[in-house]
Amino acid sequence: MIYPTKICEHCKSEFTYRKTVSLERWLKQKNCSTKCGYDSRRKFFESKYCLHCNKQFGHDGSVSSTKWGKRKYCTVECRLKATDTSHMEQYRFKEGEQRSVSGQFKIGQMTNEKNPKWKGENASYAAIHIWMRNHFGAPKLCEYCGDTNRKMYHWANLSGTYTRERSDWIRLCVPCHKRRDYVKKGI
Repeated sequence: MIYPTKICEHCKSEFTYRKTVSLERWLKQKNCSTKCGYDSRRKFFESKYCLHCNKQFGHDGSVSSTKWGKRKYCTVECRLKATDTSHMEQYRFKEGEQRSVSGQFKIGQMTNEKNPKWKGENASYAAIHIWMRNHFGAPKLCEYCGDTNRKMYHWANLSGTYTRERSDWIRLCVPCHKRRDYVKKGI
């Protein structure tokens, strides 16, 4: 049987099919040997010339082959000098400079009923507790026992309706809050 031959892309020598490799794989093969294949791939990583300073630079192994293929400048400094962004200076925020008032967020503009996502009385248990903490502050003392040395205090609802009125809430330490809830539930 006569085996097909091919020309190596790297060394330009002729090579024939070997039985150690499947014919399909051999047809895809472009180089006569592993060494020639490696050498042809190394050509991809040959040195380039910087587009800014025209200095020659080579692949140092610090970047992937994909990034190396796209790289045009020897250093970050050269890339920044070459890609001048001075025309963008007018869009940058400067210290002490105020932008137009129409585009600014105004404090209180989207709070409570003005917010399109406001649920009012349909808000969840957690949301109402967060609202209490945000509007009346984090409790720092227990109104029942007067303790101020605990790590955590809760806003406890008095009526069970969970309204947003301060008179319907009491600040309690965790033990007093648990005790009150157990009494309320009859445990």
